[in-house]
Amino acid sequence: MTALAARLRRLAAERPAEAALFAAGVLLRAWLLTRRSLWFDEAVTLAVARAPLSDLVRLSRGDGMLPPLHYLLMHFWLKAFADPVLGLRSFSLLCGAAALAVFWRTVRRLSPELALPALAVAALSSYWLDLAQSGRPYALFLLLAAVQLDLFVLLRERWSARRGALYAGVGILGLYTHYYYALLLCSQLADAAWRRRREPRALAPWLATALLWAAAFAPWLASLRAQLAIYSAHPVLTAPFGPKALLDLFGTLFCDVSLLALVWGGPLRAAGASALALVVLVPFLGRLSPAERRVRALGLSQVLLPLAAAALAERVFGRPLTQPRYFVFLSLPAYLLAALSVRSLRGAGRAAAAAALFAVLGAGTFGYEYATLRVDARLAALAAALRRAARPGDVVVHLDPFYYPSLRYHYLRELPNFLADGSSPALDWGALPGYPAVAPPGLIARLPRVLVVDPERRVAPGRLAVSSGAELARLLAGPRAQNPIMPAGGRR
Repeated sequence: MTALAARLRRLAAERPAEAALFAAGVLLRAWLLTRRSLWFDEAVTLAVARAPLSDLVRLSRGDGMLPPLHYLLMHFWLKAFADPVLGLRSFSLLCGAAALAVFWRTVRRLSPELALPALAVAALSSYWLDLAQSGRPYALFLLLAAVQLDLFVLLRERWSARRGALYAGVGILGLYTHYYYALLLCSQLADAAWRRRREPRALAPWLATALLWAAAFAPWLASLRAQLAIYSAHPVLTAPFGPKALLDLFGTLFCDVSLLALVWGGPLRAAGASALALVVLVPFLGRLSPAERRVRALGLSQVLLPLAAAALAERVFGRPLTQPRYFVFLSLPAYLLAALSVRSLRGAGRAAAAAALFAVLGAGTFGYEYATLRVDARLAALAAALRRAARPGDVVVHLDPFYYPSLRYHYLRELPNFLADGSSPALDWGALPGYPAVAPPGLIARLPRVLVVDPERRVAPGRLAVSSGAELARLLAGPRAQNPIMPAGGRR
């Protein structure tokens, strides 16, 4: 870490424009770090990480639906923070800033001329900004992937035992961070095998590394099988791999607008089409130096091979598996190729490509910040309204799981929170730590007074309502209410 800091100081003196971009990228990631609400996934991370260490692996298997490394790190990291939101996100901020520094170093190693445009893309990326401000494992995923790529760039030219050991160790950490890390490793192994196809002996250390990864991950395979069984019964939000999913993926990589994506579907896919063209097509239109052609070959292999592997895995598994956030590692070669696209063109073509690229990036950053300031930060207000309406002995009943983990584990921990229905596929509700998530049979009907959280307004005209338990149980048992129950704060 000290060596990296010294290198950054030296680069700042030698390349002030790049240093300024790096500093701007770090500041952008730190700004509004805790402004967003602690949403569903982050709340689950918080719940699992706060559990006793003896239960953590079991909980990460049932509700984390990921390998356990990030939860283990958060278990200890959060102990230093009174504010758990700051704790979760400060770790991601550090990972995001470090990933930006490693990417900068990698691009300079590949082609110093590409460093400025590639760093500009990464520093201004709303996708990387989102990762660095989310208390989920994806910023750690990005950092490990950046280090993995940096070591791979060195090793594909010449293998060394020290770097090979580091490469193997980072790969193990990556596999225990996210399952899609395996696609990154497979694509790098395939690239190395192709480059060394006429030198079988040179492939030996790569094959040994692959065997080491398999052996290190073998103890978790039983947990992976358990998670696949949960996923098969309760599929999460994914889309079939195809043109639409591909445009959504590249649109998100370059233009992550957070919650605005729910209404910006068309513009997001248009941004994805522009980004895909810049990454895959434009690098073939201009003149490239031999070094830049090597960068193009590396970038394309690390974009196309993981996509092909993901499509194959989905076909084998027989279920949709595609979510943009799973392809964190894809952003590294994609940003490299986008910068190469701008540099490869001349005159009006370069100006047009640069304008298109930074229009997409600018729209993403603006949309992300707008969503953070105007759309996103409302769970604290929801919890405050519930707290004002609450009386001693009240119980909060959620008719939809969307707000449930956030209110139960962070915003409204002082009140009992229950789900009225545990059939939602979002989580394995029975594995959540603490008291049961789903109200036991008959409990709601016996409660004298309940606070109802109703995002879809099934039984009330607003998101919050007050009811007797018997009345709510009757409404839930029958058709949609004709006479909605009282809004919270209203009069009977």
